[in-house]
Amino acid sequence: MVKNIVLLGLILIATLLTNGCSNNNTAPTQPAAIAKLLDKQGEIVGTTTDEKRIQKIVHILNERKELKEKLLPIFEYEVQVKEQKWLLTTNGYIRDNSKNNGKIYKLKNTKKIIELISVK
Repeated sequence: MVKNIVLLGLILIATLLTNGCSNNNTAPTQPAAIAKLLDKQGEIVGTTTDEKRIQKIVHILNERKELKEKLLPIFEYEVQVKEQKWLLTTNGYIRDNSKNNGKIYKLKNTKKIIELISVK
């Protein structure tokens, strides 16, 4: 009688473990990377999840040159790509909005960033 109860308990535990651990052959999904373009009011005016476009945007942002002169451009957009937020003007000035260091950079092609983030 005790053997039957122990055996039944082991079968129940094995069944729970087997069902609880099955993954139905599905791999965990990672959230898709997204790039967003927001206007001055914070409204989303464009987004893309296309990885090639996002890589191009990151490449353009990485080519920035720090400005030595002091100026404060009027930023027209905010670009959110991966974990970074950038304030952006259409004439090529950007500032890292994730950090409050006040550094202004110049890009060769901000219009390309706007173009890569599709307008909704």
